[in-house]
Amino acid sequence: MAKTVTKYSIFIASPSDLQEERIAIEEVTKELNLTFGIKQNIVIELLKWETHSAPGISEIHPQEIINEDIGNEYDIFIGLLWKKFGTPTEKTGSGTEEEFLNAFDRFNKKENIQVLFYFKDAVPKSLKEINASELIKIENFKTDLCEKKALYWEFDTCENLKNFLRIHIPKRITNLIENSDKKTERKLVETIIEEEEYGLLDYSEMFEDFIHNSTNSLTQISESTQWIGAEITKKAEEITRLSKLPNVNNSVVRETFKRTAKLLENYINRLKTETPIYYTNFEDAIKAGSNLVNLSDDFKNDDTIHELEELKESLIILRTSLPDSLESMLSFYESVESLPRIQKDLNIAKKKLLIQLEDLIDKLRKSISLTTEFSNEIGNKIDKLSIENKK
Repeated sequence: MAKTVTKYSIFIASPSDLQEERIAIEEVTKELNLTFGIKQNIVIELLKWETHSAPGISEIHPQEIINEDIGNEYDIFIGLLWKKFGTPTEKTGSGTEEEFLNAFDRFNKKENIQVLFYFKDAVPKSLKEINASELIKIENFKTDLCEKKALYWEFDTCENLKNFLRIHIPKRITNLIENSDKKTERKLVETIIEEEEYGLLDYSEMFEDFIHNSTNSLTQISESTQWIGAEITKKAEEITRLSKLPNVNNSVVRETFKRTAKLLENYINRLKTETPIYYTNFEDAIKAGSNLVNLSDDFKNDDTIHELEELKESLIILRTSLPDSLESMLSFYESVESLPRIQKDLNIAKKKLLIQLEDLIDKLRKSISLTTEFSNEIGNKIDKLSIENKK
């Protein structure tokens, strides 16, 4: 059905090496329009040069065409950088930098605008993609952001970025709403609203299911780690015992090393299975939880607050257990890393295991960061609904 809503525009600025991320932002925007947007009576529009500019010619620089086509009416600026700083323009070191400075200038003029910047922290597929001079420009730009008192975020995958944006975009739109005054012109548009099929209770059940699956998988990983740790200790004692025997048979020692390597391979395969299950369910839980929070404004009552409190309690429990899991994995990583280079099979297994542990440790760190941020956001929503209920 058609209805009148307030439109908020997001402009994405990035060089050409972040096309996948630009598509990811579009996916999150569509998702938020079905949850956060409907309940707030708003619609989020995404502005990109690919869709909102066109071929043309400029007397100064092609960037001027994009600047003019995009305009200065957007509400949120999202900047992204990774390997490339971008093509220099007439005014700045790259189009992305010029677009950021345009947004920053509007902020300095006290316009109601929100600026978000993200840096991708991931190793490219090929070393040929790395350009030292580009990386230096990016690091200098980071320094410039800090000097401008801008807080930026880092991500390593598209899913990681999407998880952040599910929290950050609603938060910044709420800031825009709170900062608006009578002089601010509301951009009212008539649009066709596509209703989301899932409701508050659906997302609550999804969250609980995903958190249960994620926690269960992490428990399986912890138990397997304890088991392999004990087995490695036994094998080390066996090797020590054999080395003290007179005229020890080297083939027996080598066979012991091979059996130890086989145990490590079995544990590696377990990690390859459980780590994706853990983190995929964790990300799905955050997504479901974000949608639940975005829908909560439509149910301003004590039951909704209780639902959010249970959601927050589940996250607090998870947030409390994650550092212990991380510490345990870091300790195990150090133990594996200290294993001597004695035999080929064992050395290969050790190398593979370290790679799997690094992946798991990275995901645990991201989980801690995202859980902390999301639980704080839920706390803010609970406080807001509690105050509104008392009015």
